Parts: sequence; C-alpha cells; structure tokens
Amino acid sequence: MAENENFDIEDGSRSLPAFFRRLVEEDVDTERRRFIIKVPPYISRFNSDAYMPRVVSIGPYHHGKEHLRSMEARKRRCVSSFMKRSGCNPQRCYDRFRELTPQLMQYYEHLDTEWRNEDKFLELMVVDGCFLLEYFSSRTLPDGDPAKDIFLGSVGSSIKRDLLLIENQLPIQVIRQLYSLGDQCRVIKDIENIILDFFRGGQITTTLSCLHVLDVYRKGVLRQIGSPLPHKVRCFPGPPFPSAMDLSRTGIKFKVIGTYGLVDIHFDNERGFLSLPCIVVDEDTATLFLNLMALEKLDIMERNGVSSYVAFMGLLIRSAQDVKVLRSRRIIVSEESDDVIARLFNELGKNPVNDPDNCLYVVRSALARWSNSYIRKCNERLVDWGTKFLQTYCKNPWTAIGLVAGAILLVATVTQAVYAVLQYYQDDLSLAPPNAFGP
Repeated sequence: MAENENFDIEDGSRSLPAFFRRLVEEDVDTERRRFIIKVPPYISRFNSDAYMPRVVSIGPYHHGKEHLRSMEARKRRCVSSFMKRSGCNPQRCYDRFRELTPQLMQYYEHLDTEWRNEDKFLELMVVDGCFLLEYFSSRTLPDGDPAKDIFLGSVGSSIKRDLLLIENQLPIQVIRQLYSLGDQCRVIKDIENIILDFFRGGQITTTLSCLHVLDVYRKGVLRQIGSPLPHKVRCFPGPPFPSAMDLSRTGIKFKVIGTYGLVDIHFDNERGFLSLPCIVVDEDTATLFLNLMALEKLDIMERNGVSSYVAFMGLLIRSAQDVKVLRSRRIIVSEESDDVIARLFNELGKNPVNDPDNCLYVVRSALARWSNSYIRKCNERLVDWGTKFLQTYCKNPWTAIGLVAGAILLVATVTQAVYAVLQYYQDDLSLAPPNAFGP
C-alpha cells in the first residue's frame, strides 16, 4: 500500500489525481458567470415557436437554418455599409476581434464543434454585429439609402421580434467594440441607450452590466437600478387577490401611469386607486414575455420582475370582462379582442417558465387585505340587516306567525296569477286554425 502512495515534495501532502485536482481548483465563480443560453426542452415544448427566429439568425445557435438563409446576403451587405458610414478601419477591426474571439466564445453555453473554429466564429461575430448596428441606426438614415431599404416592410417588424429571442443573441461586447472602432462614437451616447431608444424610447439608468440585447431590453422595461444579488432566492410572490372586475365592484379605481417600468404598480389604500403602467398588446406580446421570463428563470438575475408582472396580470385578468375594465382606463391598448388578451395572460401565468418573486408582494398583499375587508364589511351588513329583521318582525310569536302567513298568502296569489295567464294563452291557441304558424 505504501509503495503506491505518492507525496508532493514541497508540502508533503498526497498528490491528487488530475480529474480531482480540476474539481478542487475550479473557479467558484463559474456558476455565477452569465452565458447566452439555450432554452431546455421542459420549457420549449410548451411553445417552441416562441423561441425560434422567423427571418434572421443572430449568433451561432440558429445560423444556417433553411428558412433564415435568405437574410444572410443582406447581413453581409451591412458590413461594408457600416465600415463606410462609421469610418471603422477594417484592419483594426480584424485585429481587435482576433484578440477577443477566445473570450467571446466563452459567452455561449452550448457551442457546436463547427463554431470552435476561430476564423469562422470571428466572421460570424463581425457580420452579425455590423448588421445589428445598421439596423439600430436605420431610423435615422435618409429615405432611399440602400442600408435603410434592407429593413423596410414587414421584414423590419419580424427582425425586431427576432432580436428579442433568448437564443438569438450576440454578446453586447461585440456591438460595443464595433461601435467604439468607428468615428461616430465620439458624439453619440452609450450602446445600451441606443438599443433602448430603438425599441422603446427613453434611457436606461443602471449600474448593472448587460449581456446582450434582450438583457438591455429587460432592464429597460423594469427601470432597474442597483447591484445584482449574490444568489437568486426563491421568494413568495404574495397572496392572490380578486380580478379587475371584482376589484372595481369593491370600489377600487384603476389609473394608468406614464412610466415604462413594468413593476411600477402602486395601490393607494386611502383613496382606493390602483395605478399600473400602460401595456400595448399585439401578436408578438406572448413571444416577448416568454423570452423575458426564460431569461429570468435560466440566467443569473437579481430580480424576476417580468415574471412577477405577468403573474400579477394573470390574477388581475381572468376573463374578457376584466380586460374591458383595464382597456377602458387605457391600461391595456390593443387591437386584439378582449377574449384573446384574457387567454394570453391566463396561458402566460400557467406556463412553467413563469417564476415570480416578491417584487409586487406589497401591492398584492394590500389588494388582498382590501378585498377581505370589503367582504367582511358586506358580511357585517348582512348580519346587521338580519338582526334588525328578527328584532322588528320576530320579537313575539304572533308577529312571526303573521309574517309567515303573509308570505304564504303572497306566494299563493302570485302562483294563482301565473296559472291564470298560462290558461288564457292555452285557450287562445286551441281556437287557432290548423297550420296557423306553419310556412
């Protein structure tokens, strides 16, 4: 036994096998490293189309698929147009990305063997990065510009949808590096705000680093400020509460607020106002929410704000009547029908990708307390009315007997009147000639 033991000469400790040493020496921060991920089957099987690009692939995961190949020629045209427009030096660009390629490869959680070739991967990063920058600047280009014509028509809206898919992403570092290599970076703001301006308008105020375009968009809609938590903690999202229609019956009034923050939802308990941001619902809303929620569930996020919002709206909207209430207050703006919108939020709320935290715990708790208080007051009123009734009409046996007798007489009178009316119509029909109501 002793003959087979090996010892480290320096510290006298037993030397470890290579596989075990790798385990011991592995970076403890590896779990917290953020990747561009693929959606696992247990999530994608419920709605696989929601994670699949329609017209353009960005990054390696969907590159080369048959239905996306027609866009590749357009993407390549964007390289030369970006170089000319930005003043980017091709040699500097190549040298910079040659240096960055190994690092950029590490951003992808699942990278196939074909993309381990550094030249091929570098080409993909530059082509897709130039395409994105040209697309984001297309609104400012003059009409008739060849670069703008690439994004005209229905293809433009489909591209916009595809850029917000979790598997169709490029590291933000690629876009930032390309942008910084051009002359235009001296006069325009940072790349995150260029992206956010394109999709929503406004600016993002955050100290958090963004991984890709979808990540920028998510932080924009949440108006996120602060530093990430070290670990994601599963929290109770809050108690359930009644739907919009039922809340309106309890006296709650709905109010739209001019903010982009999805979780900027507030309840004024004294005045009974529930304030929510406006949301525009269209045919791509479900796809957008599914990808945002997948990002929160599968990535390392500081808060699950989008999932919490979807769970909140799923409770608020349970039927078409609830949608009608919110639409009347301009909280929901859409050309879709009330039934379609109600079904959309019901299905999103039940999807396994939805993983809410306690972002809206305070509001949910306040609404539940308000509702319980209203129900309690109604029950107290019923008990009070019942007590007064008994005290007024049943204080002695003779009064109670008279009340019962009066009720029996009333029922008998109504019954006699109904029978008389039915008998009249029956006699009238018997006098009618045969086939009087026929064709």
